[in-house]
Amino acid sequence: MSESFCVEVILALPETCHRRWVYGDAAATVGRAVAASALDQLCHDVAGAWPSAYGIHGRRVGGDHLTSHGVRIEVLRALTIDPKAARHNRVASARAARRRAGDQIPD
Repeated sequence: MSESFCVEVILALPETCHRRWVYGDAAATVGRAVAASALDQLCHDVAGAWPSAYGIHGRRVGGDHLTSHGVRIEVLRALTIDPKAARHNRVASARAARRRAGDQIPD
């Protein structure tokens, strides 16, 4: 007889964070736990793409990875913008705003 367990599945979106608890048997995989939570479908509906990967404790794991009781599974989605480009855009906007305010900024 297999033991039951509980895992937490998390999907973080820019506006909100979705958290679901999934109960199952000890032989469950990450993919099955995420499917049972329905957060993969929510990710597809909201972000327009299926999850790009999964993570446990900040480490990337595959859908066939076995879970254990108390684990938090993170549903990872693809980046919408390159982090380097986003930082460049923020710096350029800040410089332009300071120039409009009359501050002298070296380039």
